Amino acid sequence: DFHQFPPPKRPSSALYRSPPHPTYWGAIGQNVFRQFKTVVLLKEQKRIDDELWAEILERSRYGACTENDLNKFHKLILTNESCQVPDFSRPPWNNAVLVTPRHGVRMEWNDAALREHCRTSAKPIFVSPAEDTVGMENNELSLPQKLLVAASEGKERLARKIKVAEGMRAMLTWNLVVSADLANGTQGTVEKIFL
Repeated sequence: DFHQFPPPKRPSSALYRSPPHPTYWGAIGQNVFRQFKTVVLLKEQKRIDDELWAEILERSRYGACTENDLNKFHKLILTNESCQVPDFSRPPWNNAVLVTPRHGVRMEWNDAALREHCRTSAKPIFVSPAEDTVGMENNELSLPQKLLVAASEGKERLARKIKVAEGMRAMLTWNLVVSADLANGTQGTVEKIFL
């Protein structure tokens, strides 16, 4: 998204810069960036056209939200009693993809969407405990590694339990194996679960 480039805090960290990036990971990122052969340039940036929301969002940029503004935001929280929860069985919500940096929001949305998928498809939810492993051989963590994992509690990390169902849609939120097209933003559908 060139509308947001260069990075505001460190323009020198842009992946498209020349000469080559000075750090190891930056050089890898720059190499991945240069592999893209198709670029889409957006000619128009779509903005919200609801005047009330435009004003609320403008005030939120400067930390000047009113009590009424905050109430409007709170009504968007799915777990809030005053939230008008969308009908997940109808467009556009039945095919919506939520992309958010907020881990808690994403988890709430995914849980609600999975429950609705299972309700409408009559498919069961399978819950599998996750295990932290290291390396290609999936070695058990050493004691220092277990301590590092324990210290990361409260930070965004892999879930302790994974919930899946046949037919559910999923999207990766990090680069797993880029060479196998398992990268951030990759979407797919769970076709079959083998027990």
